[in-house]
Amino acid sequence: MAKYHYHIRSTSLPSTLHHPLTARVEEQLNKIRVELNENKSLDHYTTEMLRDGLFGLKGLYESVEDLLKLPHTQQILVKQCHDKWVDEVLDDSLRLLDVSCTTKDVLSRIKEAAQETQSALRRRRSSPEGEIDLTGKKIAEHYMSSRKKANKEVQKCLGELKRAPGKKSSSLLLEKQQQDYVAVVNVLKQVGDVTVTLYESLLSRYKCAVPKTSCNGWSLVSKLMIKQNSRLLTRLTTAKDEDVQQIIKGRDGVARKPLEMLETSIQSLEEGLELVFRQLIKTRVSLLNILSTNTN
Repeated sequence: MAKYHYHIRSTSLPSTLHHPLTARVEEQLNKIRVELNENKSLDHYTTEMLRDGLFGLKGLYESVEDLLKLPHTQQILVKQCHDKWVDEVLDDSLRLLDVSCTTKDVLSRIKEAAQETQSALRRRRSSPEGEIDLTGKKIAEHYMSSRKKANKEVQKCLGELKRAPGKKSSSLLLEKQQQDYVAVVNVLKQVGDVTVTLYESLLSRYKCAVPKTSCNGWSLVSKLMIKQNSRLLTRLTTAKDEDVQQIIKGRDGVARKPLEMLETSIQSLEEGLELVFRQLIKTRVSLLNILSTNTN
């Protein structure tokens, strides 16, 4: 019997399934890939790009869910339920689910930190323009401490994504009649691939460089004071070191603007993140249910 060597990661889905769902999944995959590749030259993806990407990913997983409901697809997976590639797909689905959950939690904490800081700024009495006061210093240090903790979680997530699907090209040596199995695994692997890429882009956008402080805390102040206000105006949505400088200086109105934009930015992504998270759960449950039907 002739055997064929297939790459799991490719730009097309070599399928003998001949079902419209296969074409739909391939079309959605290619659309997300094109959008991600077109924006690679940017320093970071805009909130709108990420939001569109999440909703596109949600639609892709819905199509995958429909594909998994096909009797022929289920028969293929049941026959190969003990194959190592099926095990890898299951492991990948769990890892992506964990990263998705952690990402939602991390962004929620970043948003809460921005909200708490805005609330603290509104409550405090305004200091003379440009004056450094202890209240502003405490507010700034609390905010930066929160961002530092969030950064650790972001780094952890990015590390998990490096071990996630799509990072290594794999291949299968299968007989001709197993081409449909290759097609199904290919779909699941490539969907995992674009999921990894999108989440890496999203997490990288909300990662910030947090300055180290000395034991008395004033090292933070001196480092932040040398920043120029003009740089703040071009990086409002990131709410990084420059914004904290304005808090310490007592320029609460200037400081609140990027914090408000950061909060709004995350809020606009939360719906998409939740929808993708739910679809990841559905996909994993569907896979487990299909494979559990094999009692052998």
